[in-house]
Amino acid sequence: YMTNRLEPKIEWFFDSLQVQTLGTYVDIRIVIVDFHQQHEFRAAWAPYFSRIIEGGGSIFHVEPKPTVWQGKSRLKSVDYFAAANARNTALCLAPDGHIVYVDDVSVLMPGWWNAVREACAKPNTITCGAYKKVLKLDVQSGHVISSVEHPGGLDVRSAGLSGFPPYPCHPGWHYGCSVAAPVDAYLRINGWPEACDGIGYEDCVTGLVLAKNG
Repeated sequence: YMTNRLEPKIEWFFDSLQVQTLGTYVDIRIVIVDFHQQHEFRAAWAPYFSRIIEGGGSIFHVEPKPTVWQGKSRLKSVDYFAAANARNTALCLAPDGHIVYVDDVSVLMPGWWNAVREACAKPNTITCGAYKKVLKLDVQSGHVISSVEHPGGLDVRSAGLSGFPPYPCHPGWHYGCSVAAPVDAYLRINGWPEACDGIGYEDCVTGLVLAKNG
C-alpha cells in the first residue's frame, strides 16, 4: 500500500516476489492501495499486473476508501498520511484466510515468502517481519546489488535475534511494514484505528488491541 508516494519503486516488490514464488501465483490475490491510482504514471505497471495474472493469481489496483484525512472526502486543508485507512481498504478486499501487508518502497529479502507461507499455516497467530532501511539502494531483477548503511535504519526489534525462526514478541511490536495475520483477527477489532491517521503509531496500537482481544 502507498498513501502519498507518486513514484514508489513498486518494481522492487514485484521483481523480488517473482524471484521467491518462481512466478507461481495460484490462490494469491494482490491488492495495491494507491492514492495516485488514476495518475498516468501507473500505465507503466501493466506488465507487472499481466505477469501476476499469467501466473494464476489476481490483482486489484484501487484508491484508498473515502477518509477525512486525504482525497476527495478530506476535511483537512492538505492530504495527510493515512496508513490505517489504506490497510483497511485492503482488508475490505480480503475475503478469507490470511492477509499480508507490505509497505511501499520495499524489497522482499530471501526467505520472506517461505516465512509468510509458514505464518499463514498457523491458526490464531500473527507474525511480524523485520525491516531494514538503507540508503542508495541498488536493486536489479529483484535482488539487492548494493546499498549504504543508514544509522537509524535498523529495526530495533531485531536486536539480539538471529536467523529465521519466529520469536514470541510484545503486542507493541506489531509494525505494519511486513505482517501476516488472519483476516478475522482484524475484522473482530473493526480494522486498523483510523483515528490515528495523521499522527501515526496505528500499527502498535492495533497490536495492543489485537492482544486484548485474544
